[in-house]
Amino acid sequence: RDAVHGAVEILGGERQPELPVTGARLPWPDDRAALMRLLRGRGSRRFVVLVHGDPLWYSLGAKITAALGAGNVAIHPNLSTFQLVAARLGWSMADIDTLSCHRDPPEGILPFVQPRARLITLATGAETPGRIARLLTARGWGASRLTLFSAIGGPRESRVEAPADAFPTPNLPFAVLAIDCIPG
Repeated sequence: RDAVHGAVEILGGERQPELPVTGARLPWPDDRAALMRLLRGRGSRRFVVLVHGDPLWYSLGAKITAALGAGNVAIHPNLSTFQLVAARLGWSMADIDTLSCHRDPPEGILPFVQPRARLITLATGAETPGRIARLLTARGWGASRLTLFSAIGGPRESRVEAPADAFPTPNLPFAVLAIDCIPG
């Protein structure tokens, strides 16, 4: 809180709530290269970049640290999406593969799909969970239990559960999909 309130500039996505701060809000750049140019251009001004959850786990923390130097960055991690999903489902983090479809297509989960495997994957766009459900069904894993979370940890948190072969196509923003792999 002190870092946010003491910042001259704050960069955060549309998903972050409006914060009662005195610093100027900067719009989120369209791509990662533009983000890095923006950050390097801040000079020695004190600014804050808001990202969700653990900024070093499928997030921008490591990229920002590499661009600006570890001595110029203070990271304040919070609960990650993965930890929140595991807590909701009662799954052990040690027994879960954590994946992301932000960088890779949904087919990237296939090497991890095996009997009794549990996967948590960050989805890119509202269509990703449905694509994963169809992919699993086509590969003989239609009995796998899917649990889709949106806005996890917030007041608008929602959850949709169904087997892959009967999974609906909800249009939920920034979703994360938990997969309990069950072969058909």
